[in-house]
Amino acid sequence: ALRLLAADANAAPMFEKILRDKDEPSEIRQIAAAALEAIKPEKLKAYAREIVFDPSEDDEVRATCLTALTQFGDATTAEDEALLKRVERLSGTASTQIKKSARQFLSKYGR
Repeated sequence: ALRLLAADANAAPMFEKILRDKDEPSEIRQIAAAALEAIKPEKLKAYAREIVFDPSEDDEVRATCLTALTQFGDATTAEDEALLKRVERLSGTASTQIKKSARQFLSKYGR
């Protein structure tokens, strides 16, 4: 049902709520992230950044958000010093899944 709503811009608030809800299964949150990228990409970037900084977040969701920032980021992403420093730290200390996403991010935006 979520995939069907992904094309409906009016569903954006629901997807935002799902993405931010840590009690939702990671797969559902990942679907919400993909839907937001399609209908409200700026909202996704903001939430994805928050999630990347949150050490209590699910690794799969953090990796998804980091990948979204890598693929759909822009000049402001490249200039976000705090984000770059956070991702540099993650590339060396996080789970294998997050390290991989972090390295991809740094290969695109790193110095």
